[in-house]
Amino acid sequence: MVRSAPLPSRKAQLTCLRGGDDLSDQHLARFLERMPPDTLTFFQNQSECGIGVETCRALSTHAESLTALKLAVSGSGLPGLALLEPCHALESLMLTDLRPPHDLKATQNDVFMEMIKWLQQCSNLHDVTLVDLISAPALLAPVLESSSIRLTHLQINANSESALYNLKDHHDFHRALSRQTDLTSLLLKADADGVFFDDNATLCDCLCQLKSLKRLSLTRVTEMFTDGHICILAAQLLQLEELLVDGYGITDASLDKMTNLGNLKSLTFSGLTSFTADGLLDFVDRLGPGNDGLALSVDRAQTDSALTDAERNIIGDALFAKVQGRFEYQLLRGKVMNLASMT
Repeated sequence: MVRSAPLPSRKAQLTCLRGGDDLSDQHLARFLERMPPDTLTFFQNQSECGIGVETCRALSTHAESLTALKLAVSGSGLPGLALLEPCHALESLMLTDLRPPHDLKATQNDVFMEMIKWLQQCSNLHDVTLVDLISAPALLAPVLESSSIRLTHLQINANSESALYNLKDHHDFHRALSRQTDLTSLLLKADADGVFFDDNATLCDCLCQLKSLKRLSLTRVTEMFTDGHICILAAQLLQLEELLVDGYGITDASLDKMTNLGNLKSLTFSGLTSFTADGLLDFVDRLGPGNDGLALSVDRAQTDSALTDAERNIIGDALFAKVQGRFEYQLLRGKVMNLASMT
């Protein structure tokens, strides 16, 4: 099923909801090719639509007008990505591997190299999301090194465990990432298994170069971060409004530095924490008007240092009274408690 939306000046947007049969790729390609060239500005498919080589080739007939592309392909459709090279006008790009993992660099290197060539020429590109593409960091490292690429949003996500990139194997990506100082939003999800001190230090240093960040989400990437790493981030990334970070053995020391973040609206600790009631109350007491509505979440508190029910309620009430915020607290094996005050 295809849904088309006309725009002024003979421009169009197109959403493909689902494929109908084994010839979906050819049918969709024929539809795109029958449109006047360079009239399509936006294309997305929301599920398996049989998109492959033919559709990707047809999309290139709108290379001068296509500014937003959200493309989801299965294994048979991955070779088609090499045919998108003419589409240099892109401003926003989302690519999803529907049936991961496919390591393009290792198994389809010609496609991988053509994609690098393509993305390096997209000088207007500012928003990139790659989902379940295990080759994402290797693909983006040379792209982010380019002086013509200035991203403001980047997301590398994985819904499949097998599609997580390995943190310790991609220092070149993290170093290239540090050049993207226009970034305001960065979301990374990776496998931190086997990382050592130097791996964490490199990542932390690279992140600290991104002074414009307002949203930073580090899922599993920072599983072995300590208080020291988190304190460094809080001291350097002063524009943060949203922060999600893991960590191991995180204590009140990290909370103390979070008060540097005068615009913080959402703070999630998803790693192992041992916060005290006094430390949390001191953090709340030092919040300012820029923290209005702050959502504070502690997702994996260690049971041997768990807050009592009374302490949790006191902290929730204090946070609401100070900035009309809410406090969520979950033990490593426990039930989430939403303690937003209703008074």
